[in-house]
Amino acid sequence: MNLKEKAEIFAIKAHDGQIRKADPEKPYVIHPIDVGNKLEKYGFGREVVAAGKLHDVAEDTDFSIVDIKEVFGENVASLVRGASETSKLEKKKKELSWEERKKETIERLRNLDLEHKAIACADKISNLEDIIILSGKTGRPNFDGFKRGFEDQKWYYENVYQSLIHGHDKNLKMFQDLRKLIDLLFYNEQTFHKSNILYYQKQELLKLRSIFDTKYPNLEKFYFLNCDLEIYNDIKLYFQNIEIQTENLPYQYFIIGAYPQISYYRDGDKLSIKEEFYYKTMEHNANIHLSTKKEQAKLIVDTLMKDLYQESLNTIKLKIKEKKIYNEVTKNE
Repeated sequence: MNLKEKAEIFAIKAHDGQIRKADPEKPYVIHPIDVGNKLEKYGFGREVVAAGKLHDVAEDTDFSIVDIKEVFGENVASLVRGASETSKLEKKKKELSWEERKKETIERLRNLDLEHKAIACADKISNLEDIIILSGKTGRPNFDGFKRGFEDQKWYYENVYQSLIHGHDKNLKMFQDLRKLIDLLFYNEQTFHKSNILYYQKQELLKLRSIFDTKYPNLEKFYFLNCDLEIYNDIKLYFQNIEIQTENLPYQYFIIGAYPQISYYRDGDKLSIKEEFYYKTMEHNANIHLSTKKEQAKLIVDTLMKDLYQESLNTIKLKIKEKKIYNEVTKNE
């Protein structure tokens, strides 16, 4: 087991049972794993990636910096310490206010080296992505699960950004990505218009499926069952003119709103996955009476996205469980 895998399993164990405050359906460990994945994407080495996956362990679990040092070494422990709020590490009896804690973080980040700053930057990028997705789905800037609202969060992220770029090239890809997200959330009034909700549902699916690099096999077939042409054309309108990343899913998957059906088949002694994409319609549900085909198309799309979201979330929870079981088995060998 390499260092990154070891850190991932350690984080899964440490954050077991924890959930995202703003999105209780999601296991908390999705976030630190995403931070580590981002650091790898930005080209940082294995110790930085491992620290990214562990960055909330000392703050939010029963494990300490000492525990991390014993398992992963001084450098990883130092990186985690740099990404953690000092007051939480010291377990101060008198808890500081939100403003005091954030001011301490802003000041501390200012003079860190690039590797330490990278973990904080990836953390903020991951958090902003989640806030933007949640806001996009609800049609408004959404800080309901946070201790402070829009203006305070704007102050915080702006100052964190300034501390991160202090002494470094602001044109580094990770700093550019952070800047774009801050501008999108706090300075673009059209970001969360209700017409963009489908876009943010897609972004959530893409992010969920990138956590454990969940990829579908190559597209083999399309089936269109009971597909009314007018409904089909209306559905296409929902999926057109939206910029999306296509690393994890076939582009056609979004264009036509196909629904995946996965089956296993044997080819000689090799077990393979065959995936067929079925057009998902509501025509089989006799209890639904819609006045127009456009409304029917919208209902199909809404149902599709909910199904795919739940499917992705279930896949992640299963993979987390598998990694926990794997860790217990290998530990006892």
